[in-house]
Amino acid sequence: MLNLPRDREVHLLSDTLTRYSPQGERARVQKHRKYRQHILSNYKPRHKELYKYECHAFLWSSISQSNQ
Repeated sequence: MLNLPRDREVHLLSDTLTRYSPQGERARVQKHRKYRQHILSNYKPRHKELYKYECHAFLWSSISQSNQ
């Protein structure tokens, strides 16, 4: 488990915790999961390039220009 990607680890740990949580808590988590999937499927990001933006590259160029 130590060599797994982070998202896989999160999935495994959340499944384990779900098995040991009370029934009411499991129902609440399931409803929340469905709601989150509903939101993600209906509201797609408009400007995908903003999510791929490299902040450090932008900031570094601004800093280097100000020092010259």
